[in-house]
Amino acid sequence: MKKHVIVVLLTILLIDTAFAGLTETITYQRYLTDASGQPVNGTVDITFSIYDVQEGGATLWTETQTGVTVTQGRYGIALGSVTPLNLPFDAQYYPGIAIGADPDMTPRLALMSMAHAFQAAQADGPSSTATGIFNSAGLTNHRSRSPGR
Repeated sequence: MKKHVIVVLLTILLIDTAFAGLTETITYQRYLTDASGQPVNGTVDITFSIYDVQEGGATLWTETQTGVTVTQGRYGIALGSVTPLNLPFDAQYYPGIAIGADPDMTPRLALMSMAHAFQAAQADGPSSTATGIFNSAGLTNHRSRSPGR
């Protein structure tokens, strides 16, 4: 009997630890070039914002990630790792990306769902729709800028 209690307690501890490790972040990868079209190498500060309109509008969420390493133009970060993503993701959103002190790059592209979001929506029922997770496809769709410009 004592052995079963220990197994149950360990199972509960492992499940609790697994759920505690879940983060509410979005993996985001892009390709960054300088003004002449060459891939950037080095570190940059990047400010990410989310809007509910493609142009203009008020910022719904923002965070700045400092010292982001860019290698051969490629970088990847976790949005929400600095400032929690406190949006419901139940509407169409548009990300703004600014390198250094530059304004947001244009055009803003709509956030797209990923396969896991579609599956989660189906699990909620046939009337659910999945929206609002960053699409990592189309890595070069934003206008390139030189860092710090």
